[in-house]
Amino acid sequence: MKEGHEHIIKMGCWLHDQLAQFVTNPKDTELVELGIQDKTDPQINLPPLVLACIREDLQKKTVLVYGHYDIQPVGGWEEANLDNPDAFKLGTTDKEKLIGHGAMDDKGPIMGWLNVLKVHKLIADSLGKPLVQILPVNIWFLFEGMEESSSLGLDNWINKEAKKADKGWFKGVNCDITFFSINIEGATNDLHLGLSRRMVHKPMTDMVKLFSALVRMNGVIFKEVEEMVPAPTDDEKVMYGKLDYAVDDLQKDTGKYMSLSEVPLDLVMGHMWYPSLSIHGIKGAFDTITAAIPHNISRRFMHAVHKLVPDYAHDGGSIPIVLTLKQALDKKNILLLSMGNSNDGSQDNYFKGTKVYGTYLYELAKQATS
Repeated sequence: MKEGHEHIIKMGCWLHDQLAQFVTNPKDTELVELGIQDKTDPQINLPPLVLACIREDLQKKTVLVYGHYDIQPVGGWEEANLDNPDAFKLGTTDKEKLIGHGAMDDKGPIMGWLNVLKVHKLIADSLGKPLVQILPVNIWFLFEGMEESSSLGLDNWINKEAKKADKGWFKGVNCDITFFSINIEGATNDLHLGLSRRMVHKPMTDMVKLFSALVRMNGVIFKEVEEMVPAPTDDEKVMYGKLDYAVDDLQKDTGKYMSLSEVPLDLVMGHMWYPSLSIHGIKGAFDTITAAIPHNISRRFMHAVHKLVPDYAHDGGSIPIVLTLKQALDKKNILLLSMGNSNDGSQDNYFKGTKVYGTYLYELAKQATS
């Protein structure tokens, strides 16, 4: 929607202005236009990238912080949040959790990073020093506004910058999750059921058939990937069994009884050890019951394969553009550092999470270069 697009552009500009308060040189923060969004009428520009860098000492380690300032559609928010029906008004629950659209994904974490900078800026001012001198590491920021729409435009920009002789914007920046899409196309236009019936191949039927072969009702996925992950040893099962987790915890997160097992160990292993496949949506299907047959269907799915011996918290998120960044940065170490609940819901770890972000910078600075 045009109205929503204007708001996200405004958000990007606001974020740029916030970061501009902390850089040493005005040129160290910028808004990068990514061009026109495809298939829009009238044409609209993609939300800009917000870039900033706070650097001085090349002997310090460098951290690239990625985030996104766009959010998911608000459909169903009012019905699901009766005590806080306005999706864009930050509120609290009876348990003092912050609740608002984007509080968890991903505006809360972005605000956490801004607060880390603000606190360090106050300390620097009190000491009469520039911010860049008291930070334990060099920090680069890359915030986009289209993550919830497959990061349109960002892949091309990253690859273009990385191919430059001096690595372009990345010249100062010193678990496996894979996304796939399946596109099935049939007739040129959508067909009516009464005119086609049992006469033509239907993309929706083919799509459902394909995906039913990839994952079973019990969560087990297709053989070729399932067998890539070795079975856990007895010692590893004991380690996971010590985690404080109950079936009721999952029910609280989902709001309904829908677990694949009654055994807590099975649920923990399913989350942290075994490969999984998630179907993220169908593009081309209709929102209402209709007699029409869609002629073009696209579906997005993801599977995660944990090949390494897991630690006590072997977890992660699904940010596809991170894979592009990893390749562009010559496979530098990547860390997905969240501050919210595991269910991606309301935010009750904001202040502690902000402290974690700041602490992480100091702990990283202590580590020997590998």
